[in-house]
Amino acid sequence: PQGWTIWTVKIYGWVLKFALEEAMRQGVPFNIGGATYTVTGTPGSQKILNFQVHGQDLQSTKSYKVALPEGIGRAISEIDPIYQAAFRNPHDTRIPIWYALETKLRQLGGVVRAPAGH
Repeated sequence: PQGWTIWTVKIYGWVLKFALEEAMRQGVPFNIGGATYTVTGTPGSQKILNFQVHGQDLQSTKSYKVALPEGIGRAISEIDPIYQAAFRNPHDTRIPIWYALETKLRQLGGVVRAPAGH
């Protein structure tokens, strides 16, 4: 086995913003690619402002596809249907996380690059 796979879910913009703000309030680290935002407030009461996804303002009612680790994807697929309304269509891409990470690192030129001219 190659470890956990990448799962995807569809999530409305308002749910995405709420989930990220709640993660910040709880001190849970997260990483979200393709998005920019401003954080205001003090630890435990942060808010997200100016939230953009790929240069476009986050739309509360738009559905966004989000990638998650298998553990969270499986949990979503097995939780109460009321939560499944917020995190829709959990899907296992069958792409191992380590493979995706290795591929991205190759695209970026590796973890450590030699200084220019060496």
